[in-house]
Amino acid sequence: MDDADSSSITKEESESVNVINGGDGLGSVFCPSPDVDIKADTFIERLYDGWRLEKINSIKGKRKL
Repeated sequence: MDDADSSSITKEESESVNVINGGDGLGSVFCPSPDVDIKADTFIERLYDGWRLEKINSIKGKRKL
């Protein structure tokens, strides 16, 4: 590529291409962390508990009819 072509590319375009190609300089995005696993497990437990309560309330509501 000659100088005329390289000067027509903006900094944002160049950075966008680098990120797409994995050249952002940050390395791997995946970083295993026990803290993240604990937070995910807690979130999932709360979600299941919420669904369980909704089901119980739905059954109780149907029995009252």
